[in-house]
Order: sequence, then structure tokens, then C-alpha cells
Amino acid sequence: MKKNIIILLLALLFSSVIAPSIASAHPRTRVIIIDRGYNSRAVVKAAQRVLRAEGLYYGPIDGILGPATREAIRKYQYRHYLRVTGRLDRPTIRAMALNL
Repeated sequence: MKKNIIILLLALLFSSVIAPSIASAHPRTRVIIIDRGYNSRAVVKAAQRVLRAEGLYYGPIDGILGPATREAIRKYQYRHYLRVTGRLDRPTIRAMALNL
């Protein structure tokens, strides 16, 4: 349990302090930190914000990958000529340009 907390704190420190400086070093550099795969709450929240901005998602920004979020992801994937899976896979994350 303590090990998980330490890892989480280090990931948060890295994402808030070090990652922005790395990403700003080169304009094409993207830093994506995934602590529990592509379906972590932080990733899902960021995706929900993108989906809402495109008018595809109207639910709460809660980080829960529920049916409404999955449907919005499917619509996003269809709109952006991606394979329609309803999951936050690597091509979808890249298309959304999520800097996490």
C-alpha cells in the first residue's frame, strides 16, 4: 500500500513538474503518463473534456468510463477515421493530443 502511494506521488510530481519542461523542450514532444493503462481516471477525465469540447459528450467530467463516455468515444473515433472500438486505445489518445 505504501509503495503504491509513493509511486502515485512520484507520478504526480513527474507529471506536474518535469513533464511540462520536457514537453516544452521541443514543440512536437508529447509526454503521456499512464499510471494504470489508458483507462485511468486522469486519462478518462482528459478524454471527457476533449469529447465535450467537440460536442460529443454531455455527462459529468468524472473520470468514469461509463456507457455515455464509451458512446462518445465511438463517435469521436468515427468522426476522426479511427477504428471504432469505444475504448481509449493508443490511436485515440494520440488523435485527442492528450498531454498527461
